[in-house]
Amino acid sequence: MQQWYLNFALNNNLSVGSRAFFNGSWRRIEVLDLGSNKVHGKLPSNIGNMIFLSHFNLFDNDIRESIPSTIGKLCNLAYLDLSGNHLTGSLPESLEIAKICSPNSPLPNLMTFKLSNNKLERKLPDWLGQLFYLEELELSYNLFQGPIPDSIGSLENLTNIGLAGNKLNGSLPESFGQLSKLSVLDVSFNHLRGTILENHFADLRNLKILQLTSNSLTWNVSSTYGFLLSKFVILALNCLRLVLHFQIPGDIPLSISDSMPELTFLSLSSNQLIGDIPPTIGEMLSLQVLDLPGNNLTGLIPSEIGNCSILKVLDLGNNSLHGEIPSSLGQLNQLQSLQLTENKLTGELPSSFRNLSSLETMDIRNNLLSENNFSGRIPGSFGDLKAMA
Repeated sequence: MQQWYLNFALNNNLSVGSRAFFNGSWRRIEVLDLGSNKVHGKLPSNIGNMIFLSHFNLFDNDIRESIPSTIGKLCNLAYLDLSGNHLTGSLPESLEIAKICSPNSPLPNLMTFKLSNNKLERKLPDWLGQLFYLEELELSYNLFQGPIPDSIGSLENLTNIGLAGNKLNGSLPESFGQLSKLSVLDVSFNHLRGTILENHFADLRNLKILQLTSNSLTWNVSSTYGFLLSKFVILALNCLRLVLHFQIPGDIPLSISDSMPELTFLSLSSNQLIGDIPPTIGEMLSLQVLDLPGNNLTGLIPSEIGNCSILKVLDLGNNSLHGEIPSSLGQLNQLQSLQLTENKLTGELPSSFRNLSSLETMDIRNNLLSENNFSGRIPGSFGDLKAMA
């Protein structure tokens, strides 16, 4: 039986009404890729008749209104991307099921489901927990409300959960701890509450990216998380009630480099952290972003940070750091942003800063130096920083 493939992606100027387009004879089409065009209007209910469709991409178009429940009849659909449109309303409370589907469930072969950057609202439907082959769930930056369904934690093939930028509330389901293939979990910028427990990470042996920023979660981090933390590449925990129990509660642990040796992105802003920045951070040689503003950190800026040779962003602002800025920071020739504002730093800007050829922004206001209450001078070699021009 002859199948059809249609790929008009990335044309940016294919303008057609969706109702008229899908009224065509598309029953046997298998791949339909119309990403980044000007397809507009509402998805018609007869889209459920495209029973051979396995790949459906309408990313970055002008699809509006709601998603029809007939989409559940697409038995062979493995990839669905409707992100970057203007979808509104709620997801269907239930999906229609085609009699020819095996097993007898909606979207039985779906592996990728992307609806991010729309205006979908209300609660997440229970049928999401029935998408047994699902690997990637991306629903970020909508207006979804209510709790995250526990049943999502039963989808054992999930590798990526993206729920950021919604209005989800309740607690983070403990069932997520059973998702042994999960590598990315992003629930940042929601209204989640409660305490993160060890059960949440019981079997997350492949988790590399964890983003919990801007919720009302409490996480009591202890050394029992060592195996999990050692796997992280990106860790964003801004604006949580974070308590570190590796050594002294509230301190950044001295063992952080052993716990997270492959980390590239460490963001712990506004977490009421206290004490010194441990010099062992200088052993985290993969680190590209070190983001620690808005805490109660004291002591000196460790000179060992200069060993993080691929560091691009260093933000230590709004703390109580004192002493001189270490000259070793001048070794960071990939550094693009340096934020040291609102501390108690003294002395001069190191002459080694002339080597910061990639530096684009620097904020050193409100310290105890020069004309911003600085005592000292800006070295003449500062003019060599061409990236700031």
